[in-house]
Amino acid sequence: MNDTDGDGLPNSYERSVTQTDPTQADSNGDSVIDGLEDWDSDGLVAYAEFREGTNPRDNDTDGDGLSDGFENPIQGLDPANLDTDKDGVTDDKEDLDGDGLTTENESRCNTSVRQPDTDNDSVSDGNEVNKFGTDPRTQTSDNDTLTDGEEIQIGTDPN
Repeated sequence: MNDTDGDGLPNSYERSVTQTDPTQADSNGDSVIDGLEDWDSDGLVAYAEFREGTNPRDNDTDGDGLSDGFENPIQGLDPANLDTDKDGVTDDKEDLDGDGLTTENESRCNTSVRQPDTDNDSVSDGNEVNKFGTDPRTQTSDNDTLTDGEEIQIGTDPN
């Protein structure tokens, strides 16, 4: 890999993909080297996008409605592939953990696509969002001493 400026990006990649100067580590002079820039604001820096094969100028390389940063590496989806598991269902329409929320909904709610109960309160993320109106990211939506799951079980309002 020929990287003249030492920013972590190959010269050819800088010329053809990022359109940065392969002889200057910080092409735009903002004190951030090109390999650490996040030009598309998807949470992945240019070096990570190079490594993963995604486009550092497009926050949704595969066009499935999920940002490259959401898909990878946290959720284990391939941001360069519209249908990671090749089952005929695009990644955004999958319900990978069976909680009743599609990956697209999990992205909006900031919940895990691999764990059906992100906050471990004994209520699935799908039920929290669609049935009870509770926050699937916190165990107690109303900030009392009982978890949402405990309140639902004993019949009190978790909100």
